[in-house]
Amino acid sequence: MQANSTSWKRKPFEDGVPLRFEATFDDGQFALLREGLVPKQMEDKWFIYYEEPYLFLHRSWTGEPVYRLTFSRGPDSAELTEALWSKHLADASTPTQNTDYQVRLLDFLLSNLLLGQPKPFPLPTDIKEPRKGVFQHIVAGTGYPQSSTTSKKRWWRIWWLSKNPHFTLQQVRPVPAVSHHPQNQQEPRYGWFHSLLKAHIAWMLAALRAGIAAATSETVNTVTDAIARLMGSWGCMSYSTDAISRDPIHANGSPIASPATTIIKDSLTTIHSTRPLAAPNAMRSPISIVRRLTR
Repeated sequence: MQANSTSWKRKPFEDGVPLRFEATFDDGQFALLREGLVPKQMEDKWFIYYEEPYLFLHRSWTGEPVYRLTFSRGPDSAELTEALWSKHLADASTPTQNTDYQVRLLDFLLSNLLLGQPKPFPLPTDIKEPRKGVFQHIVAGTGYPQSSTTSKKRWWRIWWLSKNPHFTLQQVRPVPAVSHHPQNQQEPRYGWFHSLLKAHIAWMLAALRAGIAAATSETVNTVTDAIARLMGSWGCMSYSTDAISRDPIHANGSPIASPATTIIKDSLTTIHSTRPLAAPNAMRSPISIVRRLTR
């Protein structure tokens, strides 16, 4: 069943940033694109539907619009004439997830989710995954092989650019169209972005060579005097006086109350004197015959 705007919750697409993405699809592939995608489980991260002449791609959990693609129908094919990325998301994106990265991600989504053409997932260079495949699962809900967005630099191109310091940006070739025709099936090439990076690298190499030579004029030394600030006492107040350093008056210790006189009364049963011959008499009792004889 073909998906439509009422098949899932969504927010309307309002404004977008253009992407340098061009592609051509035959009738069979365009029919698959028009079928769209309705989420069936939590792992389905995208809701995709077609309304002439647009193909909308929304996040399934929030309904947030992400991409809007415009198609032009031909006799036996359909051409993608415009690709827009949500301006709200573009303003909050990181430098490594810019329009160039969105082109690669959009091609991955169309190929893997709608056309059944497995392609590696483009992984941004600044993403540090706690486990491999986590970022892909969050973005696409898939588990395809991954490829870094950085390309291998060719030493011969850097060398040629370093020998041509007057190289201008107008000489960078544009992005070629991505063809999805079965007879010409290949992964899209994005030479414009990488050529631009190589041009910047060449300019840096030229600057490094120029830095070895001595300067043509002496650099003027500029010294800015520090602003004087008044610190310390104001007026005639000195740093230390008797009034300042003298300890405050305080008592030595804490006073306590004088204890009351203790008076002890004798008990009425106490005998104050002992009569003569009435005191107890202690006598030794021998414990052996020898001691008894010597008592």
